[in-house]
Amino acid sequence: MGNNKHATVQFSPSSNFSSTITYRNKYVGLNTGDSWDASLRYQFKQVNLGFNYNQETTTTQQLLTEQGYFIRDASGNLSQVINTQDLIAQGFLMLDPSDPAGTRLIPGPNFNNSRLVSNPFDLVNDVIIRKRGTLSFSYQTGKSSYTASMYNERRSYELRAGEDMSYGISGGWQWQVEPRLNFYLRPSWQHNQGQLADNTRYDLALGLNRSIPINLGRPLLMDTRFEIRHISQSSDTSTFDYTENRASANFNVRF
Repeated sequence: MGNNKHATVQFSPSSNFSSTITYRNKYVGLNTGDSWDASLRYQFKQVNLGFNYNQETTTTQQLLTEQGYFIRDASGNLSQVINTQDLIAQGFLMLDPSDPAGTRLIPGPNFNNSRLVSNPFDLVNDVIIRKRGTLSFSYQTGKSSYTASMYNERRSYELRAGEDMSYGISGGWQWQVEPRLNFYLRPSWQHNQGQLADNTRYDLALGLNRSIPINLGRPLLMDTRFEIRHISQSSDTSTFDYTENRASANFNVRF
């Protein structure tokens, strides 16, 4: 028996600044005790600053439902994998030969291929308490726009001792060469500290976006993209190490 309580305060002293802070006291549930959520936003003439912090209780099953496995296409876009048989066919996963029932899946020969994106933390059969803070920045000037963000996330568990942590930083620069031609640079760095492995990942993308007018019965724009990308991951477990260099071209028309 017991009650869960929460209180939310919104504070916006000016049109440029807004904030929301929520306090929760849980007597009933998986993650009892006190927790805080916060969201702060400030907008200058050309600059936007933001900060978010949240705490939540979740499970491995919920993480798989929310995130699961994704495949990155040649344009860098992610699509969620609905049928795990597709991952088996591509060598990302395989059936565990030591499982008599033939239902347990284990990493396949292509599991660490950078096209496969999965949860960066250890997936365990336990209740997970997540605490994540994110600081973001954007700046617009002339023909250029800049973005940057950094985050820190910590996870503790109801049954398992210890804590996992992930932190990283990403940025972006886009330059409008002409009205329908843009150049972009997008670097990112991420480090994951888990009880199973520690991984560090670097990702650098250089590309051009170009909109080309075409006529297929009516005026349309064909979006084209050419990108060069370097991805590298190092780990204290050598099976998780990989490096990839690739060039990709993409063409898209929306009717």
